[in-house]
Amino acid sequence: MVLPDKNFFKIGEVAKIIGVKPHIVRYWEGEFREVAVRKTKSGQRIFSRRDVVLLAAIRRLVQEEKFTLDGARPHVRHLRRRIDDAPDDLQSLQGLPLFDGVSATPRGEDASDEAAAAGDQPSATPTPDEAPADAPGPQVPSADAHTAVVEEDRAHPALALALQEQVALRQALDDEVARRVAADEAAVTLRDALAECQATVEALHAALDATKAQVAALEERQEQQLRALARWRDEARQRGRQIDRLQLVLTTLEGELAALVP
Repeated sequence: MVLPDKNFFKIGEVAKIIGVKPHIVRYWEGEFREVAVRKTKSGQRIFSRRDVVLLAAIRRLVQEEKFTLDGARPHVRHLRRRIDDAPDDLQSLQGLPLFDGVSATPRGEDASDEAAAAGDQPSATPTPDEAPADAPGPQVPSADAHTAVVEEDRAHPALALALQEQVALRQALDDEVARRVAADEAAVTLRDALAECQATVEALHAALDATKAQVAALEERQEQQLRALARWRDEARQRGRQIDRLQLVLTTLEGELAALVP
């Protein structure tokens, strides 16, 4: 990506430079406050050179490195701090990790922006995040230092992921504790039910023993009654034989009496 020799750019130019649609530029502008867009008196959006470089970095983070917007924000904040005091020609930014492929056309002393050519200057009051175009700034730290800081920034998503994993583990632990408490309560309920069943079984055993005793008593009584009945039968038979003998004696006496009577 070649950054033309201009101070300010319209949204269509920015979109063409970084290779996205204008509505994407407008969306990213609203999502990243580090992109300090100015407006002309006619309300037209004007982007500074540093805004364009920031948007190019955002495009690389989001579209190439597949960062989410939330994941890209720490990097964009860090990059904004890094380039706040960079010279306007941005030559010192070339070679930084997120600026690979970004080059700036060397600016002459009489370079002018398209807004000036159109007679429509941006508002006179600069935003807090952007220094005047002609203000000299200190050199940006080396690419190695920048890379180290970027790598440090990359630890933030890892830290957030670790915190999320810790929260998930804590939630899993709480769930396991709740499961064990529920299991203990269920075990207590089962033990109580088992104790009630054992008590019921013991009561049934006692009732069975009592029933067996009653049956034994009835059987004994029945046996006694059968023995008594047998005695009564024997006595009846003896009495029958006695009656037969007496009947025979009576018959004999009647015969003798008939013989005696004329």
